[in-house]
Amino acid sequence: MARLDGIIKFTGAIGDLVAYQFNGEWIIRRKSAIPKERIKKDTAFKRTRESNQEFGGASTIAKELRRQWNHILIRDKDNTLHHRLNSIILKMIQAGSGERGKRQFLWSDMVNDFDPVNLNNAIEPNKYVSELPKVSLNNNQFTVKFNHLQLNIAPKGTTHYKVTVHLNTLNNFEFNTVKNKYIPSTDINEVYVIETPILNGSEEYNEIILQPTEVNCAWSVAISLVFYQETNGEFYPLAECPFTWQNICAY
Repeated sequence: MARLDGIIKFTGAIGDLVAYQFNGEWIIRRKSAIPKERIKKDTAFKRTRESNQEFGGASTIAKELRRQWNHILIRDKDNTLHHRLNSIILKMIQAGSGERGKRQFLWSDMVNDFDPVNLNNAIEPNKYVSELPKVSLNNNQFTVKFNHLQLNIAPKGTTHYKVTVHLNTLNNFEFNTVKNKYIPSTDINEVYVIETPILNGSEEYNEIILQPTEVNCAWSVAISLVFYQETNGEFYPLAECPFTWQNICAY
């Protein structure tokens, strides 16, 4: 195998070459001449099958995360997110317990391995704000503390801004031997979207508090920032992509 360097990167096949991202690196190789049926059944390819199963599980779980965040991602133009998430989730599956190739994925076991993710990798959050928010859960109450959030800098023309917090429950996954793929092992679906008023660019913002009905599970907490320009009493969102920041919490 060889690494794929340069500006142009792709996932898929061109002629006899196949490119993909694995463990954070772009890999390019020739298509295998080994028949698929042999890979599926031959004992010599047992570890290959196990790796493929977990790679598919990482893709499934990452896809579910992106689906939950679709209302945020629709504004962001970051084509690297699915590769970055796949790599993170795959490492988390590989660190889990159980039979190789069928390791159960429990958010409560993995949460400490999931560092905050910038959903729009083209923009660094601390370019705009004085400090990233902190998320906590005490007495069944979520608190997203902004610690006097203030804009450090904003796109040209900004007069106002708005902060939105998105909370989504996260389901665990397990390998299903009948379907031969990873499927959700829990079925919890709670979504909360909390928005601040449209704030003057010089205003501070301190915290958002929420008491969900379901707390014995894992949550994703996404925070987005949108810039506005006021014109004749109307507020228009600026074309520059907002930053979005993501954390995972399990309780």
